[in-house]
Amino acid sequence: LDDANQGPNAWPERFILVADELSATTLAELPQDRLVGVVVRDGAANSHAAIMVRALGIPTVMGADIQPSVLHRRTLIVDGYRGDLLVDPEPVLLQ
Repeated sequence: LDDANQGPNAWPERFILVADELSATTLAELPQDRLVGVVVRDGAANSHAAIMVRALGIPTVMGADIQPSVLHRRTLIVDGYRGDLLVDPEPVLLQ
């Protein structure tokens, strides 16, 4: 999240945000047209940020049992319906 103030060109074309926590303010600073998923370790489903992400229709897992730094640059699938995060899924799941 340190790059949030660098502008929209600092973010990849499509990205999943993985963070320890997420405020509504930080979420508002992200390029939402590129944000395809959100995973937050210390977050509740009824937080302001969670409500905003749901309103945007972005798959989200809040309160995930993860260490964000371990997931950097890994392939992820965020299943917001089940609250699951798949790390390095089988290629067949990516089709």
